[in-house]
Amino acid sequence: MTLKTAIDDAGAAAGELTMTLPAGGARTVSAAELESTENRSDAVRAALQGELGVGVGKWQLLLAAETPVVAMSLLKSPGGHLSNLSTAPYRSVAGGNAIRQMAEDIEAGTAIGAPVTADLGGEGELVHLLDGADAASFTVDSGTGQLRTAAGVNYNFEAKDRYAVAVVAEDGEGGDASIAVTVKVTDEDGEAPHTPAEPLLTGATTTSLTIAWTPPTNNGPPITNYTVEYRVLNTGNFAEWPHTGTTTSATIENLDKSTIYQAVVQATNDEGTSLRSTRLLATTRAPHSTEPVHARDSSHEEQQGGASGIPVTLIDSGFAPPLMAAGSRQPS
Repeated sequence: MTLKTAIDDAGAAAGELTMTLPAGGARTVSAAELESTENRSDAVRAALQGELGVGVGKWQLLLAAETPVVAMSLLKSPGGHLSNLSTAPYRSVAGGNAIRQMAEDIEAGTAIGAPVTADLGGEGELVHLLDGADAASFTVDSGTGQLRTAAGVNYNFEAKDRYAVAVVAEDGEGGDASIAVTVKVTDEDGEAPHTPAEPLLTGATTTSLTIAWTPPTNNGPPITNYTVEYRVLNTGNFAEWPHTGTTTSATIENLDKSTIYQAVVQATNDEGTSLRSTRLLATTRAPHSTEPVHARDSSHEEQQGGASGIPVTLIDSGFAPPLMAAGSRQPS
């Protein structure tokens, strides 16, 4: 709590004092203790910093505090009874909480929702002040309580998606209310790309597979990169194949011959990275083979042109020749 100023009966103003109060506590300070540090008890000396000096007559005090406090001017009778001489009533109205929402990257001076104010029940004109952890990030209209964005602040959803402030309304008659306000920032840049479709096999050698894919649906910022991963069928974790930029094809090299591999693709923009695509199953060529093999979950084999027009054989990944009875001959 800060004693902003004190004026005696002669109209002379004294300097500023500060006092520490425990939460929910109270402290009694005499006029003599306010005027001089020499007159203070040890408890008051530890809590009160500064002094008023000697004044004329009575003091009028102007107090300020971070949380509501009640100040009373008490007169102690010879019998020990205390009388409250304070003439200004104190009223504190629970202001509750409020939520306001704004888009990211908006201009300074933009109004944020409806004004934040309180009904203190008095006739005095309300004055609104701004407090709280993020008070420097906003301004408030002193007459209406209208919150506005402040100059020089970058409201970026990815960096900070909400702010905490308090609007304090005072009526000049000893009443005030503090309303806690949460300001939520909405993301205006969109979203991460959708999941890409399964890649296509466009070429194969004994040691490499070439794949291609179609850019996925993207409602956010432009796609900046694709991630290509592969592994031997159902063996271990996926390994990333080096791929930079927005090219929609890749050749995965240094593979083993006659081996089934899985390949997946992810798309990335400034909002995030998509889920992995459906897994492509493709086999590297065997020595002397002239056709790449593209394994799919199919119940039969068929010849089909690949993405680049080359023949591709589609086979059931769980296909196995029928068992032959003893002594029978496999039909030619």
